[in-house]
Amino acid sequence: MTLSIVIVHFNTPELTRSCITSIYKNPPFGSFEVIVVNNGSTIGNIQSIITEFPDLILISNVQNLGFAKGNNAGIKISKGEFICL
Repeated sequence: MTLSIVIVHFNTPELTRSCITSIYKNPPFGSFEVIVVNNGSTIGNIQSIITEFPDLILISNVQNLGFAKGNNAGIKISKGEFICL
């Protein structure tokens, strides 16, 4: 795996969907994975995004742990040689 892309999501389902759509429409060179960290969101349905993009890896936090801890959770399970936050 060349690249891991970690997206921290908190109450912005349309922005998150737009970001993921952009990645898949303009994929990076080499192999990549997209990791979405749902940081305790209460707005929108993250499951609809997972249905739309079944290759995503989803981490669901019960509460908002903040941007840094959300990224750390994604990095912890990433398999890429490089990581994009």
